[in-house]
Amino acid sequence: MTASPTISFYLLRGLAREIRHWGNFSTILENTKSNYQVIPLEIPGTGSLHKLKAPLRVAEYVRDIRAQYLHHATTKNCNIIIGMSFGGMIAAEWAAYYPDDFQAAVLINTSCRDSKILKRISLSGAMQLTGVVFSSNNYHKEKRIAELICNMADTNKVAKEWAYIRKSSPVPIIQALRQLYSAANFSLPKSISVPVLLLTSKKDRLVSPSCTEDISIKTQSTIMYHDHAGHDLPTDDPEWCVNIIKNWVDKHIS
Repeated sequence: MTASPTISFYLLRGLAREIRHWGNFSTILENTKSNYQVIPLEIPGTGSLHKLKAPLRVAEYVRDIRAQYLHHATTKNCNIIIGMSFGGMIAAEWAAYYPDDFQAAVLINTSCRDSKILKRISLSGAMQLTGVVFSSNNYHKEKRIAELICNMADTNKVAKEWAYIRKSSPVPIIQALRQLYSAANFSLPKSISVPVLLLTSKKDRLVSPSCTEDISIKTQSTIMYHDHAGHDLPTDDPEWCVNIIKNWVDKHIS
């Protein structure tokens, strides 16, 4: 009997977020099946790379992060990229221009310039995030962020974990702004040849789910909706995300 090939999931987080912000999503995904492997990738300007100058174009993020990927990747495995928010933009660009790197892509609550600006970021969400800049307390900063992007998770617990991450690997405001500029100017590639799964939250208070719907129309991709979660879907309901991804991979990829 032939053993199932290893399925390697490469993870990319969102704006000013790093690999530790995936929380227990990574562990849950890796423990789902014996042939699953999870490899989070760090985005320049955050985490262990918080001192590395963040690029101003999504294509440049792909170039820089791909070096991490090539350190781990093997053609013997089935490689799948999962991108959340800004990470989803990078994942889409990557899958389009290096189609041989991945057999599939999963994009979570992401957007592109095809959608209207006030759909890509709500006015109330932008105002709340602006207020975070002027707070000097790491916990208070992360509490406000968590309350905006999480609907189901314990925001006190999440804020404590994220405050620790912020303290240990602070992201300078200029880095966050450079990432934001890259995201604001991102246009979806004309075509993505690998299968794409889109996950979105109906109750996302930061980015409208219509942005994911716009991507679905353009890429002719499967879209799955969560009825209650916020923008940070993997933090709000990691089990739901993993279950949807597993079932889709079993049906379309494995």
